[in-house]
Amino acid sequence: MIEEDDNEVLRKYFEESIFERVIYRDIVAGFNVHEPVVLRKLLNMISFSPGMLLDYKDLADELQRDRRTIESYLHYLNESFLIFTLYNYSRNQLASSRKKKKFYPSLPSFPCAINPEVMRNPGKLIETLIARDAKFFYRDPYKREVDCIFTNGKVIPVEVKYRDRIKGKDLSGLFAFMKKFKISEGMVITRKSRFEIKKGEMRVTGIPLFEYLLNPTQNSLIIP
Repeated sequence: MIEEDDNEVLRKYFEESIFERVIYRDIVAGFNVHEPVVLRKLLNMISFSPGMLLDYKDLADELQRDRRTIESYLHYLNESFLIFTLYNYSRNQLASSRKKKKFYPSLPSFPCAINPEVMRNPGKLIETLIARDAKFFYRDPYKREVDCIFTNGKVIPVEVKYRDRIKGKDLSGLFAFMKKFKISEGMVITRKSRFEIKKGEMRVTGIPLFEYLLNPTQNSLIIP
């Protein structure tokens, strides 16, 4: 029988066996890191707000560190599999690399260990789970966004809306992306809802999370 304080034991395990060991021992030993405490601050920030859009200069100013240091430290966290990065989608790779990037903890369990309150709003944890298999997101100058852009053979935009009701305005970023890049299919990961919406040649399909995770036929549209 699992006791009530087992969650605290698990959090302590993450702290001592993963975060402390990787940040204060492995990364320090493998890279030229002089301030592991800054690594931990970056990991905490990303875990408190998965999918946060970061600008290296703004982050450097906030932490009072050199921009190159912040960029390098985020790279070390990536290389150590503690976080992953999504790039703003563009058919021009150079343009994509220059834009702001989104950062996520590598596993949805990381935010739970660092900030248990995140479980009150699981949407960002679900987004983290789905985004792990993507390489891109999308955000245009009008702040219309798509959570994940999958590019395994074909380009498929995916929004994560882990709730019971999906409104038309929730899909504005998805349709804007599809129209701009002439994409015919898009997907929305929902809590329970199934639906299909067409606009001209464009079609958006709503799929419940459990179906997305368990149905290999649906997954094959995105994940090989």
